[in-house]
Amino acid sequence: MASSWLLQTIYAALIGQTTFSGNQSPSTDQGPAATYRPLVSTAYGSLQGVRTTSSGISVDHFLGVPFATPPVGRLRFQKPLPSTKWSGVRDASKFGNVCQQRPLDNPRVSVAKDYQIMTEDCLYLNIYKPIVTTTSSLDLLPVMVWIHGGGYYVGAGSQFDGSELASNGVIVVTINYRLDIFGYLSNEDDIIPGNYGMLDQILALKWVKSNIQSFGGDASQVTIFGQSAGSGSVSLLILSPLATGLFSRAIMESGTSLSPWAMHVPASRVSPREFLNQVGLAINCDLPTAKENLLCLRNVIAETLLNASLSVQKTLGGGMILNPVVEKTFGFLPDLPLKMWIQNNFTHLDTIRGYNTAEYGWFAMNATRPYSKQLFIRNIKDDIFLQYVLADDDKLISDMVQKYVGNETNEQNILMDFVYAATDIYFGGPALIETNFEMKYASEKNHYVYEFAHKPSLSAYPKWMPPIHGEELRFVFGAKLFKQPKKSESLEDRMVARQMQTMWTTFAKFGKPIQNVQNGALQWRKYDPNTAMVLRIGKSSQMLSFRNHSSMDIFPKLLQRLYTTFTDDFIIG
Repeated sequence: MASSWLLQTIYAALIGQTTFSGNQSPSTDQGPAATYRPLVSTAYGSLQGVRTTSSGISVDHFLGVPFATPPVGRLRFQKPLPSTKWSGVRDASKFGNVCQQRPLDNPRVSVAKDYQIMTEDCLYLNIYKPIVTTTSSLDLLPVMVWIHGGGYYVGAGSQFDGSELASNGVIVVTINYRLDIFGYLSNEDDIIPGNYGMLDQILALKWVKSNIQSFGGDASQVTIFGQSAGSGSVSLLILSPLATGLFSRAIMESGTSLSPWAMHVPASRVSPREFLNQVGLAINCDLPTAKENLLCLRNVIAETLLNASLSVQKTLGGGMILNPVVEKTFGFLPDLPLKMWIQNNFTHLDTIRGYNTAEYGWFAMNATRPYSKQLFIRNIKDDIFLQYVLADDDKLISDMVQKYVGNETNEQNILMDFVYAATDIYFGGPALIETNFEMKYASEKNHYVYEFAHKPSLSAYPKWMPPIHGEELRFVFGAKLFKQPKKSESLEDRMVARQMQTMWTTFAKFGKPIQNVQNGALQWRKYDPNTAMVLRIGKSSQMLSFRNHSSMDIFPKLLQRLYTTFTDDFIIG
């Protein structure tokens, strides 16, 4: 089945995301209440949106804007085509469809609003434009394009109301992209290469570059940012030659191209082709040639195809199977990410990377008790390394026990050692390694690393558990947007939200998260591989060393096992 850690962290993140719904009141769930209907002309036709108010600033919403031709029929499992033009004025007051995806087991979680349909016709984006006073009518605003997370399996741009972030003087764009089997099926050949969801992201960025000036946006100042699989996507876009020139800055929240789950790696237990073959058997599309299989797959009802995907994932196990792959047919990712980083084959630009203190914290809620060093070892082998076939994994696990557990005997401490080890393997370590490569080859640019350490006052997890996967999202998009009856966020929550929104939007404007630093004020210094200092974001943010600096040699060892097709020694930093 799809790895349990993935689904649990997706649920955890989505619960956090759906505890707020932007500045919309419950009575305006089908789009913001309209008092004024702004009109904008694009290269494809005219759009009429709606105007709302956020933090005292008017924000125009243009929702459900198509950026591609619906990828249905012969366009299923194909590179997306640009949207066609429309005549007249298109209503942009409601979100578009949500991409076809698995149902979530947790009743607290809903990706789609009541009026949204889950379908393959889902390639839409949403634009949030603040009405701000500028020194000149010709001034253009920086643009921030959000790529949602969800493990490449679930999610939608419409989950995130960009109004409050936009009120800081930037234009916010949220996008959809194809998910699950529709976005990432691959036969590892030229007939079904894969990466369709990634190509959707690139087409959305091309739409922004060509049309955002009509909304008052600066096409030369585009920052892409995302969380989880969206963050992994941002990192992969930095590597992709197809994305060159489409953005100038990048923010990655909990995920990079070197995160073991971010793409198919050589050590993956289940290959994309094996998965496709099993799906073909399940739906009678097991034909002699790849072309025949493709035609057959295009004629299967979407729901049948999705159900087959879920069934085969459960049968095969092996963790995340449907994700980006190396392929040269479309040319999205021409080589393995590690090799591209080592060879300085990536776009040089300003970056922020980060992780939450206890990304894997959900695990502690369901762990076997009493917890012990033996369970630490078993969980590393059977959970963290489940989806890989690693050479000499016992030696790697032994190193991890020494670095993280040592002589610890307290069961609660050992349990948190596992949480931190998993967090570092999947999120913290990859963020540091990539930033080290950035500093080695692109030191002319600004690079920063953070650890989000603020515990949300309305977290669903115990007070003793540091912030887990996804809990920073409500602070990026607005801590006041908590949606819990008879409860409200704390003053500290609001302070941290203001801090994060200011840093994120300042970075989008200037390439630095903090401008005009005065004596005694918070300073976020550029990352230095020699000290591994990161900004620990909280009520009183401060620069601190990576919490377990001595464990950093674990990550190169793991990467060398994941990337089994080449064994060149490499030095991090």
